[in-house]
Amino acid sequence: MNPRHFITAVALLLATTASAGDNRHADDYEYGSFQHLGAELGIGTQGFTLGLATAITPFFELGANVNYMPAILISGNMYFKNSIITIPSPDGYGMNVYHLNKIKVEGNFHRLTFDAKLYLYPFGPGSTFFVAGGVSVGGERLAKLKGHSDEVKQIYDDYSGHIEQYEDEIKAIVGKTALNMASNGDVEAEVRLKNVRPYVGLGFGRVVTRNYTGVRLEAGIQFCGKLKVYQDGNEVPYQDYLERADNGLAKLIDRMNFYPVLKLTIACRLF
Repeated sequence: MNPRHFITAVALLLATTASAGDNRHADDYEYGSFQHLGAELGIGTQGFTLGLATAITPFFELGANVNYMPAILISGNMYFKNSIITIPSPDGYGMNVYHLNKIKVEGNFHRLTFDAKLYLYPFGPGSTFFVAGGVSVGGERLAKLKGHSDEVKQIYDDYSGHIEQYEDEIKAIVGKTALNMASNGDVEAEVRLKNVRPYVGLGFGRVVTRNYTGVRLEAGIQFCGKLKVYQDGNEVPYQDYLERADNGLAKLIDRMNFYPVLKLTIACRLF
């Protein structure tokens, strides 16, 4: 099932349920452990989000969310370890000089993640302010990177692929990692983070609303650790001696240790 169709169907279901129960007010709400179930639907930095929660006490809710990030493309640049390389000509006479330009790279962000959270409402049943803690699971691959170099393809074509001793000179640099180039001039890699990430946050609004519907705003961070670059399923080692190009893609990989979470949702008490 297409995720967009699924989210649309859930939104219509919540809207229909809400309209059928518009006569339920805060006076109908009775506190008790696991007596009520709420749902929320919204959008944020994790993509589209759908969640369920139950009230444990007037001070606590226990919730779970599924988040779907559709394919979002970003662009950046990779640079070569050496912008100019000199290789003996195939016939053994003279030298061939190649100028390697930067590689335009596209990054595809497409993720499915799951959250489990405990919400604490420290000011009691009359307040909607909360602090939250929990974990986010899945979505280990943050982005898939793809690029192409016509100059590298030309080198492989000129030497029929036999340039093993020079392959280290034509590696593409992203952050402080050096990536192997394919003989057709392509380069592919993945940027990954931890598969299980602790989360803390705060916001306003309850999933299990006293009135039938409500609006929630939540902000927080996931502790994802240092991002890692993988190629052909293997981690590419971080090489401190490499000179990092000062561009957005390199900054993302080298400096991002936290994943920001910001989302706005509509909540509905189901029962």
